[in-house]
Amino acid sequence: MGINFSGGTDDHLVLVDLNPSGIDGAYVEKILDMASITLNKNSLPGDTNAKKPGGIRIGSPAMTTRGLGEKEFALAADFIHEGVQISLEAKSLFSETKFPGFLKFVSSPEFPLGDKVSELRRKVEALVAQYPIPGV
Repeated sequence: MGINFSGGTDDHLVLVDLNPSGIDGAYVEKILDMASITLNKNSLPGDTNAKKPGGIRIGSPAMTTRGLGEKEFALAADFIHEGVQISLEAKSLFSETKFPGFLKFVSSPEFPLGDKVSELRRKVEALVAQYPIPGV
């Protein structure tokens, strides 16, 4: 769910609270990066450890600059949700508690959810291929 911390000022950022899902932003950031979705882990008010940020921060300028509209933003939200679900599943399969071990686990050729990440990446890249980067 997006959180408005600015008191109502609209801007180009969405801050998503992942705490209700039981996963932190670092795990989600890594899985989504593997699926060609770039966003940032982000601490939230009330977080007690910067290494375990409770959210992710999503910026829209890169999408609007490429010409994506409401329909595509809805698809992007679906893709991010799918990535969060893959992240939760990956975390449940991971036996260690340290994030560096998670990075090694998901980067391994034997990562059991590699096909899910690859399929998500395929869908993301098919969408953005329709909207080339201006000037490139």
